[in-house]
Amino acid sequence: MAAIPARLSLQLENTEEEKDG
Repeated sequence: MAAIPARLSLQLENTEEEKDG
């Protein structure tokens, strides 16, 4: 996860939340 930028991490988290709906 450290290799992934914080921006990407946040985007991924947002996507997951949106998917969870």
